[in-house]
Amino acid sequence: EGSDILIDDPNNASGLERLTINADGLVSTLVPLDYKVTNVIRQVEFADPAIERIVRELLGVTDSMQIFTNDLWNIESLVIPMDATTLADLSLFPNLKQLAIQYGKFPSLTTLADLVSLEELVISNTNLSSEDIEAISTMSKLTALTLSSCGISSVQPLSSLTKLTYL
Repeated sequence: EGSDILIDDPNNASGLERLTINADGLVSTLVPLDYKVTNVIRQVEFADPAIERIVRELLGVTDSMQIFTNDLWNIESLVIPMDATTLADLSLFPNLKQLAIQYGKFPSLTTLADLVSLEELVISNTNLSSEDIEAISTMSKLTALTLSSCGISSVQPLSSLTKLTYL
């Protein structure tokens, strides 16, 4: 039987390392441990006031109440308000499964690729670039995709979406 020792070296940017000492007293080499810290609870500061407004409505909280990241973990469906100017806040919704964007005036929708839990996406009356289509094509859990009046000429890149049952 051996012992594992975890070493947290503040000078090592990669994080924790493990050292093992076996029953004979032999010491292993340091092995870096890969890990990702998730579900950190912190106060949310929204980048877009329109998205903050709709989230406050969904949660039933007033403007004077603070919203924390764990308040957003149970939100699985969201409709982006027409007056939203940025999609930067979407990263706050790790469990988002359904998203609708209508009449969006965003310079780019490539941040959609970060929504790894998304299953249904509706985009209408919003211009999409080829980069936006490429970003959508990486959303492997998508089962339903609606694109209406988006100014696209080809959906060929979306052929990689193997779980897609509705387009």
